[in-house]
Amino acid sequence: MRNQSITILTTVIVFTFFPGFILAEEPTPTEKVARELLEVSGATKMVPVVTEQLIKQQRQTMPDIPEPFWKEFITEVNPEALNEKMAAVYAKYFNIEEMKEIIAFYKTDAGKKFIVKLPEIAQESRGVFREWTMDLRMQITKKLEKTDLKKMKENP
Repeated sequence: MRNQSITILTTVIVFTFFPGFILAEEPTPTEKVARELLEVSGATKMVPVVTEQLIKQQRQTMPDIPEPFWKEFITEVNPEALNEKMAAVYAKYFNIEEMKEIIAFYKTDAGKKFIVKLPEIAQESRGVFREWTMDLRMQITKKLEKTDLKKMKENP
């Protein structure tokens, strides 16, 4: 009886204080392929870049925080946590066969070029989007200037 109590107590302590140690789940086959997709697509290489940009922005908004804090903080960042979460998202929306087809594409010359050019495309697209939204706002302003809103409200 005493041994059983010790076993139960030990189990409770382990599960309470070290849940990740016991409950660390093995990625599903779908998540494994999703991780490969993240790797082949170059997404995993972006995590440190995005992390650095985010910290840079935070440094600018918090100029009173001393540099040693940021140096220590960056060592505590776990990019693998984001990769795990992203793999789960991919696994949610694509099945294994679909991800394998996407991976196959990324391994082609066109796929490799797509990966290389994607940052440039994204940057240029942001500019195009910004320009388009400014134009749309101008169209709204011009239409508002020509429209009798009182009349519209009275006669919907």
